[in-house]
Amino acid sequence: MTEEKSKINSYIMVIETRHDGDTWYECESCGLMLDNPDEARQHEQNCDGEEPDYIQ
Repeated sequence: MTEEKSKINSYIMVIETRHDGDTWYECESCGLMLDNPDEARQHEQNCDGEEPDYIQ
């Protein structure tokens, strides 16, 4: 798995991750993995920094 920094908005909080040919967006603050860049942008704006209480 390789990781590239991705500026989803003005904060670098979500990183773009390539795994098995797919692109994922991982929140550096809470660890949530998203496969949709729009959802990653929205999450980044609303993240409280706590780990999700469910398994992805």
